[in-house]
Amino acid sequence: MADNKITQTNSRFLYETAAAATPTTWAAIGEGYTWSDDGRLFRVTADEPQFDATAYVAQRTNESGDYEDEVTIALDVPEGDGLSRVDVFTTEVVTASPDYTTLSRAQTFSRGSEQDRIAHEQQVDLEVQTGIIFDYAGSKYRGTVTSRTDSKEFEPGGYLEGFEASVTSSRQQWSSASVVPIIGARVTVAGVNYRIGQIIKNGGHYQFNLTKQRGS
Repeated sequence: MADNKITQTNSRFLYETAAAATPTTWAAIGEGYTWSDDGRLFRVTADEPQFDATAYVAQRTNESGDYEDEVTIALDVPEGDGLSRVDVFTTEVVTASPDYTTLSRAQTFSRGSEQDRIAHEQQVDLEVQTGIIFDYAGSKYRGTVTSRTDSKEFEPGGYLEGFEASVTSSRQQWSSASVVPIIGARVTVAGVNYRIGQIIKNGGHYQFNLTKQRGS
């Protein structure tokens, strides 16, 4: 029997489906789920906001009777669906020898990431208008310096000068480079070396709290 199939799913994401007749009744599905009824809804929810990440691929049965990729569904913060989206697919089984299906995406609903999209856009604008270029492990990234504090701490033998900074950087550029920043990594800002002491992550950007004392 000709049908359609969901493939290339991500083990970190939740996948659910609902029939057109009961669009509020969702059931969890997994890799390889097949269907042939028209107007079926699919919902994918990520564990955290994503940037141009493939959520799944919807396949149809082609005229040779084999599955082929037809529609790729992605999650992307700048598009407003970085955390979750619902897609409605229309399909038809065509009687032939062998039977095959037609498949198209009829409608898309995004939810749960509008604030992430706004935060992302604001951060990118700031990086272009007033941002800096900093070095992380030999690669250059854009960011904004959100705070800087000079201090002197008393240590045995005298005062030890300390310097701390906080840099905010849009997450999309890190995702595009397939890099996940880590605590303890070296960051160079305006020729000064720091270590990342803390990372605060939200849907639109990373905030790196830096310490000079651990710099090299």
